[in-house]
Amino acid sequence: MKPRTKTETVISWICRITVVVILLHTLFFQFIGEPESLYVFTKVDMEPWGRYGIGILELIASILLVSSCHCWLGAIFSRLIVLGLVVQDDGGLLFGLAITVAICSLVTIVLHRRQIPFVSKRFKP
Repeated sequence: MKPRTKTETVISWICRITVVVILLHTLFFQFIGEPESLYVFTKVDMEPWGRYGIGILELIASILLVSSCHCWLGAIFSRLIVLGLVVQDDGGLLFGLAITVAICSLVTIVLHRRQIPFVSKRFKP
């Protein structure tokens, strides 16, 4: 496996930490039942179990993202569980966070593509 450059490593960590911070931030509000979280999950008919379930998935994704060998899996996981558009006149903040998570997750996947078992075969040195 070709080692990543220092720049790729720095970009990878910036993207991974960005996603983890966003996921853990939303996770906190989901678990304490903030009105915005209650609103979102009620709107999609997933309150309360969907809120807790997705919160647990966000926690798992965050743990995987800081794992050196499983960060690609955390990136895929985090992309699949993000919610958000304009919620209670937030000016699109949740949507912006979802886009940030998606972009950072995709960058993480690209930078760690050689670690993904079903993709790494195509990138042999």
